Amino acid sequence: MGRVLEVDLSARIAREAPLPPEEDLRTWIGCAGLGLHLLAREVTPHIKPTDAACPQFILTGPLTGTLIPQSSNWTIVGLHTGIPYHVGVTHAHGYWGARLKHAGWDGIILRGSASAPVYLWIDDDKVELRDASRYWGRDIFDTTRRIRQDHEDSENISVACIGPGGENQLPGASIRCDMAYGASKSGQGEVWGAKKLKAIAVRGTGTVPIADPERFAAACQTWTDKVYNVPDLAARECEGLLLMPLFAKLGLVPCRNFTAPELQVRWGERLAADMAQWKMEPVGSWQCVMRCHHETTITTGPMAGAKVTGYGGEIIEEFGPNLGIEDPGTALALCGMVDGLGLDSGEVGRIIAMAMEAYNEGALTKDQTDGLDLSWGNVEAVIELLNKIVHRDGLGAILAKGLRPAARELGIERMAVHIKGVGFNDHDQRALLPMIFQSLVASGAGPTWQINVGTARAPNPDLGFPEPLDPGTPDHKAEFVYKGQVKKMWEDSVGVCMFATGRGFSGMWELVPEAVAAAVGWDDFGRDEARLVGERIITLQRLIALYRGYEPACDFDIAERLLEPIPAGPAKGRALGPHLATLREEYYTHLGWDPATGVPRAEALERVGLAGQPIGKTAWRVDFVPPASAREGLSAH
Repeated sequence: MGRVLEVDLSARIAREAPLPPEEDLRTWIGCAGLGLHLLAREVTPHIKPTDAACPQFILTGPLTGTLIPQSSNWTIVGLHTGIPYHVGVTHAHGYWGARLKHAGWDGIILRGSASAPVYLWIDDDKVELRDASRYWGRDIFDTTRRIRQDHEDSENISVACIGPGGENQLPGASIRCDMAYGASKSGQGEVWGAKKLKAIAVRGTGTVPIADPERFAAACQTWTDKVYNVPDLAARECEGLLLMPLFAKLGLVPCRNFTAPELQVRWGERLAADMAQWKMEPVGSWQCVMRCHHETTITTGPMAGAKVTGYGGEIIEEFGPNLGIEDPGTALALCGMVDGLGLDSGEVGRIIAMAMEAYNEGALTKDQTDGLDLSWGNVEAVIELLNKIVHRDGLGAILAKGLRPAARELGIERMAVHIKGVGFNDHDQRALLPMIFQSLVASGAGPTWQINVGTARAPNPDLGFPEPLDPGTPDHKAEFVYKGQVKKMWEDSVGVCMFATGRGFSGMWELVPEAVAAAVGWDDFGRDEARLVGERIITLQRLIALYRGYEPACDFDIAERLLEPIPAGPAKGRALGPHLATLREEYYTHLGWDPATGVPRAEALERVGLAGQPIGKTAWRVDFVPPASAREGLSAH
């Protein structure tokens, strides 16, 4: 579209600004890549993500809002609110990103902080900052409904907003659009809360211009055929929920704060039996084929009659078996509550699980829990504690400080199941070496950016693995994660859901660059240049992390429980701990980085075009060598 909105919340001014020049767009594309490039020019060593001076970039990609299947992706880029040296990147879907493009905007740059609650109203070229005091304090669903009603158009307006979690700047607060599509990673909802930005509502009536319509139509048809020809396509509808029984059989479902993996299979069987009786309707995003979200009426158990909309998936794990709650309908109803509050289940769910484990082991007493009985499975206590956290009341005031800070204050740090001090979701990752390794080391935006390069359980010819890999051994896992991350970072910049670029499809290294080239008019853009984009993004993330204080020991900042062998269940005996150092060294070698320090070498920087790259307003350069103390920290681990 050629332009972005630059919004100064302090001055309450919104103005049009041009996209970066063509050279920058070809180098970084859009979404995650372009956002990181823009952030790298403005970041300072010690600025906090919630500071008024810290910018946040909300961007679409060149394919967002087009006819490409599942071209609904939009991305928020800032700094991670829970990990000081990490960038914060999070994605969402729904219709919001497409409608922003259709309104004529490629993205929004947020600066400053409002003095009172506001929301941004975008109606094609008409842009206004409006008073949001009547929406402040309301949950995600109510805010969305009211804004649509106030603008008298419930069908064509998309609303991205925060709930009480973001307003109160809770750890893991999310931004959600179209009810339950969550940008839930890295705490960007906390940033909106600090800026007193309640919502951005968009109505767009235009279309996305295509440079070469005939070529683009051919790419679109090929892509559509790939998606529709997947044998299990119908089974993927509502898959956030429907895959959970299978994941339980594979050992991927956390139970009782990761202490009782033997309970997984039983829970999965009960979920499968109950789901078969629920009334489930699939819900999709812009151009969505798979429709992995759902609208469900629960028909079993104590919550029979309740209606829940959302993804489900990892959330039902965190608010079901990981809290000892065995009734699936109750767990699903809690999912709806968490979505409405605008919270990431991988953070607040993990905090509650930690408190429940401590109570059940006697490390917390009723005097410390404000009289709550936090026995495993006590639903009423979970709801009460969730409300206490949201309102920072009693024990909730301590837990609202975040997973690791709360654990330290309560003296229960060994029960904090964390990666780099924060929570994560995506299942019990111990069961699959590529998954837990990528979250700890290979996720340049922190463990809560869902890079999800794959599990290696299925063939992946695009990554050079025509046969599945043994999920429990370290063989080829570093190579798999490296190649998968390069592909994922590239695809995270084009504006398409990851479910339309992987999951059994082949030939995407050719098809995705072809679609981008046809859309924007780059005749000679292909897979080799796309690969460089992916590796360049990985490298820039590391440069920003070094600038912000990354040290090699950061790669070993993980709960001991996640390193130890799984004691029971379907994945019994699997462990990251014995393989971590070797995997780390192999992964950095593939990137051309120093395997001991994690610092990109000169030849690697030259290869991706970042040699001499300045970072931040202080023009820090990349010829950085970690201090001796950092190397000693690595040796100690």
